[in-house]
Amino acid sequence: MDDHRQGLVVGETVTNARMQLSGSGRPTRALDAWRALALALAMGASAGVVAQYGTGGDSKIDASPGPLVIEPRMTGTWFDPLAPGQGLAIEVLPGRQELFVAWFAYGRTAPSPGSQEHRWFTAQGRYDGARASLDAYLTTGGTMNGPSPVQTRRAGTLTIDFVTCSHAVATYALEPDALGGGGGDPAGLVGRMNLQRVSSEHACPVPATTRAALDQALARWSDGAGHYGVSASVVFPDRSIWNGVAGGSSPAQALAPNELIHVASITKSMTGALVLRLVDQGLLTLDDTIGRWLPTIPNVSPSITLRQLLTHSAGLANYPANRALQAEVVANPSRVFSASELAAYIDPPVFAPGTRVEYGNSAFLLLGLVAERVLGRPLDELYATELWQPLGLTGVFLPYADSPPGPVALSQSPYGLVDPLDFPSRHSRGQGAAGVMATAESIARWGDGLFRGRVVSPAMQVQLRTLLPAPGTIPGESGVGLGIRGYAYLGRTQFGHSGSSAFGNGLLLHDADTGVTVAVLMNQGDAADHFTLAPELLSIATGGAAAAATNPVDR
Repeated sequence: MDDHRQGLVVGETVTNARMQLSGSGRPTRALDAWRALALALAMGASAGVVAQYGTGGDSKIDASPGPLVIEPRMTGTWFDPLAPGQGLAIEVLPGRQELFVAWFAYGRTAPSPGSQEHRWFTAQGRYDGARASLDAYLTTGGTMNGPSPVQTRRAGTLTIDFVTCSHAVATYALEPDALGGGGGDPAGLVGRMNLQRVSSEHACPVPATTRAALDQALARWSDGAGHYGVSASVVFPDRSIWNGVAGGSSPAQALAPNELIHVASITKSMTGALVLRLVDQGLLTLDDTIGRWLPTIPNVSPSITLRQLLTHSAGLANYPANRALQAEVVANPSRVFSASELAAYIDPPVFAPGTRVEYGNSAFLLLGLVAERVLGRPLDELYATELWQPLGLTGVFLPYADSPPGPVALSQSPYGLVDPLDFPSRHSRGQGAAGVMATAESIARWGDGLFRGRVVSPAMQVQLRTLLPAPGTIPGESGVGLGIRGYAYLGRTQFGHSGSSAFGNGLLLHDADTGVTVAVLMNQGDAADHFTLAPELLSIATGGAAAAATNPVDR
């Protein structure tokens, strides 16, 4: 098949999950002007002037910001690092909420290596400031140097979610045989590309004074007694990002932004969101009982509902406190526990379901098992396909179910300076309650996606944020939602979750008034002070001109 097809086929050879798309729009003269605009840029040419190819001429187009540009943070050239030979050039039409894309795909289709035919996609459709829903068109024919007839036809849909001003996720659904050449897939080609901006205007500018203040706050934390390393990230409402690190695992071991840290119970926000997505999809209801989905488990009433599990009101004993489990963890340190094995360690209930709220881990262990039962796939795959990949999160994984996507930070733990993955029995206890490791940026972007409407439906978002009274055991908390917590720092409302373990501590906060999201992760087990640092960073990030004044609606 054509060389370029490898960059479009869905499957293990590319990366991505399947996702159905929708689009709108129709060809216009402006679209014709964008035929194959990405050619030179996809091949590594500098931004500014690129070759126009495919209209039968040898003209040039100025691709630098000009009269068509209304949003320079989105306008530019993007590429998928996992699909060499592809690129996208993107431009926004002023005053019309319309976006144009030239999607370069290059291949040799003729038998003779001296004859090169190009095929490329363009797309046009609506753009709301965060998402573009486009119709895609395929143009074929032509040679590199000289006029040649070309043909254009509609080939499917393309949706682009602009996660930040330098990162986007493009999902496509191309019709059967969209690439031509015969032998097309009768189901069409459906997939996803994580795009990185490569043109010169790629920077996501956070004001210098804000950056400096955030950096200084991290440095002050690092200088504090008993503190080791911190990785922090702030996602602003325009999805620009600040990342910072300070300290390390030891004086000789500085922490890096791409290092993975145990996020502990922040995992619960992911397991909860996964279940809520299944409710949105009609596969579950919040009033489903656990007995409908799971076999009998000792000490777990089959009449407990998913809503009670999500809000810590099921009355379950906290399985990590089971003495037999604790003894097994010590006796067999290399053991990797499964969720089903851990469920057997749930002790008798501590109160009747629905009578009060008491924080624990057992509910989210069971919610992970329910999700696996509903979709018939392991939890790590469900996290990836339902949550992480659609948001373009690459610095996150579930240990012992998958390999780390980057370096793992050493941890200052009760066992000394250690690699957390060297303790399988202790770390694998977390599962859907507390198992995930991630970078601070991935956690901040996770919170931004969850609380700004990119994970669950608007109706479910309302339920997600509806809080029950908090038990008062977590600093700053104001209530318990569906897999999340409410907080009341700075006299405002935040949503998020905290996490604490022997290997890491962290706090995720999304500020409802301003749309700013903060994540801090510390690679230490004790005295992390994450409940102090995260609100301080949030105060800095939301200081000065109110972010809400220029924000999209906090969705």
